[in-house]
This record gives sequence, structure tokens and C-alpha cells, in this order.
Amino acid sequence: SLSHCSGSGTPRGGVAIYVREDLEPFTRRQKDVGDDAQTLWLRIDQDAGFDRNLSLFCSYFPPSLSPQQLQDCYGSLEAIIPTATADGFVIGAGDFNAHTGEDQDRKNEDSNRPINASGQHLLDLENKDVGVVIANGRVEGATSGDVTFWNSQDQKSSVDYFLLCPRLMSTATKLTVQGPSPIEGMDHCPMRVTA
Repeated sequence: SLSHCSGSGTPRGGVAIYVREDLEPFTRRQKDVGDDAQTLWLRIDQDAGFDRNLSLFCSYFPPSLSPQQLQDCYGSLEAIIPTATADGFVIGAGDFNAHTGEDQDRKNEDSNRPINASGQHLLDLENKDVGVVIANGRVEGATSGDVTFWNSQDQKSSVDYFLLCPRLMSTATKLTVQGPSPIEGMDHCPMRVTA
């Protein structure tokens, strides 16, 4: 497992990617993006049995980011993703604290919630055609409004997303969002995409 936690010293706000033991020899850490918002990048070499190299990223963009910090975080993704897609497949996932509203191209059960700043940046990232599309609501199974955050005070929202390169998007068969996490203290619902 590779992880990166927030600098505050608290056990909140970090990201982690767990790598299967048989893939570990083919996996290397690529880049960290930002200090206030974490993005962890991994690259799995195609010699692991894939058609192409696979770049994975996992992000956490806290709701407390200033507009400039948020712009910088998305700007970093915008700069890195095209290089990663040119090298192979790209899968991204994370808690972007983004509300993306209603979109005619995605099934959305949470369309009454207005688009927030992070949601607009996420939609802009997709619209700039940098090499990823939002999978939530486009892949069979979960809609873009399925609850992905569910805390102990019963607050619920949709803030977590999968982003896939178009080549993987065309092979994705199912995206599932499970109910509240069975892990004590975890307030995000487990998500899975199958390709």
C-alpha cells in the first residue's frame, strides 16, 4: 500500500492506494500533487499483463480549499493527465468534494444540489478533453447522484467520482457504490468500477 496523509497530523483527509502483491514489482509511485489537496499517482507497467501501461490516481480535495488552491489542484491534474493518457490507460478516483448538478449525458439522482466550485472544475476538466471522463452516471449501475458520503450524523452527499480515459470507459461494464462503509470511522462508501 502507498499512502499520503494531510500535513495536519490528524488521521483524516489522506489518500491510499492498495496494490495487489503480484502487481507490486510492476508498480511505482509517480507524482504527488499539492500540499493542501493530495493526489497520489501510481504507474503499473504493461508487463504486469495489461495491453498498455496503467496510471492510477487517487485524490482528496478538502472543502476548505481556497478558490486559488482548488484551481491549482485541478490545474495540476489538467497538466499531468494528457501525458499519462499518451503513455497508456488512466483511472482516477477520489473525494473531490464536488457537486456536478444535472447533466443530460449522465443519470443523476442528486440534480437538485447546485454545482459547487469543485464540481465546476471537475466538469471543466472533462470538457477540456484532457483525457478523462466522469464515469459516475455513465457506466451501468451507479448514477452520478448516488450517495458516496454518509457520516455518523446521517449526513449524505455525492462527492466521490471515478474518472476514466476513453479507452477504459468504452470497456467499463459496471460502477457500484455500496452503502455506508463497514469500516469504523470511514464516512465514504466503497466504490468499484469493473472493466
